Amino acid sequence: MAWELVRALYSNLIGSAGGVSAHTYDTLPDDDDTTLTGGAGADTFGSYAQIASTVGSSDVWLCGTYISNASAQTDFKVETATGAAASEVARATMPYTAVQADTPGAFSLPYPIRIPNGTRLAARSKQGDTAARTIDVVAIVATGLQG
Repeated sequence: MAWELVRALYSNLIGSAGGVSAHTYDTLPDDDDTTLTGGAGADTFGSYAQIASTVGSSDVWLCGTYISNASAQTDFKVETATGAAASEVARATMPYTAVQADTPGAFSLPYPIRIPNGTRLAARSKQGDTAARTIDVVAIVATGLQG
């Protein structure tokens, strides 16, 4: 059983017999980013903002996030979640420190997280100081992987 899972992982990410892998990488939302606003208190999450109402008609795999346009030099946490509005479930939380405002950063997950087709993707943030700071996020996803 374990060997079959290792083989499936290898086939998906590397490709069989040295061929080109079938998966591709993309971003959500398409051609834009999502602005998140932290809570008004220090270390308080703000509300979720929708990244995509649906990840599409095929499963995608969350591989990481691209974070940019921090409104201040402070530490942030960006949480990516799935599920309907008001019932989101956190899937990955990325720490981020803006050494200076507008310092971008890309974060990769050690293992991709499968997000079934039709699923809503959202995110929220919090910051270390007491102002409701803003930050932009883009989800990095892989498509074409087999579960």
